[in-house]
Amino acid sequence: VNTSSTNRRAGIPLVLLAGIFWSTSGILYRLIQEASPWQVLLYRSLALLTALSLWLGWRCRGQVRDTLARAGLPALVGGLCLGTAFAGYILGLEYTTVANAMFLLASAPFFAALAGWVILGERIAGYMWAAMTVAAVGIGIMAGEELSLGKGLGEGFALVAALGFAGLTISLR
Repeated sequence: VNTSSTNRRAGIPLVLLAGIFWSTSGILYRLIQEASPWQVLLYRSLALLTALSLWLGWRCRGQVRDTLARAGLPALVGGLCLGTAFAGYILGLEYTTVANAMFLLASAPFFAALAGWVILGERIAGYMWAAMTVAAVGIGIMAGEELSLGKGLGEGFALVAALGFAGLTISLR
């Protein structure tokens, strides 16, 4: 069995499922009317902790503590970045529109490319620089009015989420 083709076959539906969950999460968040953003973060974090604990227990066959210790600093940084991204995302949804939050969150790959260039010394092709410039201009146009009116709190949180996801991506490399 070719492991890379098996991983690819398993990965494609998982990526599609992740896209569906992310694209509907803003709407689902808006449907939660009784909970504060901090309550949502608590339950979301507990759900992630439970899911990761079960997966690690199964995957590591009882060697979870040793596996986590071997993961080292990159895993710790990745966890902190993921926590930051989670908080930024929920708070972004709380203080701006779902559309603005999702648009700004989509800038995470560009931040990851920049961080890869600065931190890891990765080369960025010319077309990527052009795409990142266009994205930055678009973000400026979209969020600029809100920021100039002093209403940019939600946009700021959404950008923090994007930076958190970029940091997670870099820590995984």
